[in-house]
Amino acid sequence: MFINVIVDLFFTLLYKLVHITYAIIVFLKRWLLSWQRKVNLTGDLDSLKFNLIKLPHHIVFVVNFNDNLLTINDVASLVTWSIKLGINNISLYDSEGFLISYLSDLENHISQQLNSNYPLKFRGDQQNGSTRHNIIFHCDYSSSKVRVLSLLDSKAIMAMVLKEMIKHDSDRRKLEDTNGDDNCDTQISPEKVDQLLFSKLHLPDPDLAILCGPTPCLFGLLPWHIRLTEFIHLPIFGKLIQQDFISVISRYTKCEQRFGK
Repeated sequence: MFINVIVDLFFTLLYKLVHITYAIIVFLKRWLLSWQRKVNLTGDLDSLKFNLIKLPHHIVFVVNFNDNLLTINDVASLVTWSIKLGINNISLYDSEGFLISYLSDLENHISQQLNSNYPLKFRGDQQNGSTRHNIIFHCDYSSSKVRVLSLLDSKAIMAMVLKEMIKHDSDRRKLEDTNGDDNCDTQISPEKVDQLLFSKLHLPDPDLAILCGPTPCLFGLLPWHIRLTEFIHLPIFGKLIQQDFISVISRYTKCEQRFGK
């Protein structure tokens, strides 16, 4: 009996020690990163754009509002900095669909930060002629296209693609029966799915995905599109500043993408 009490006490103390050690490590890591943000300034967007070796054609920000560290204004800042840098395709991926409920606030923040003469307005890609079936919300500014995606969008997109492929296959079979042609290709292939996705959504594969927040998680991000995507974690400690974004873009320009080679 006495031995069991000693064993339980030992493992309880060990459990608490591990948690305390982990908390201390997390605190020191956050303090170090916060200190680096203040002293490791890498210039502004204009100087970065001038010295860029490469620029992502499509950038995706994976945002998570459950940690209460990211605000609508922070997300608007990420979009604004990307537009000023000249990135053509900017996507905001929110697995919970939180951003869709605050599109008007996002529009106002982006317009204010860009000092735009006309307000940005997100439009929905409608399916079956109903706004209830919007899949992707998007808006255009200069040469940049901004999209808002969610986990529910991924399911709706794949459902739409499946319906289109079934319809396409049915039409091919009818043509085969009419012409007596047995050479019609009805096989489903990754290339066909790629072509159909792009023709319907005009959504190119992202070159860079930035995981915003303390948790480096994809949250179900577009699995079909991220085969060649470079992932960089952007931890959020306090107020998001431009140097955080510049640091991530600088890391991307220095990385060597081997594309599976």
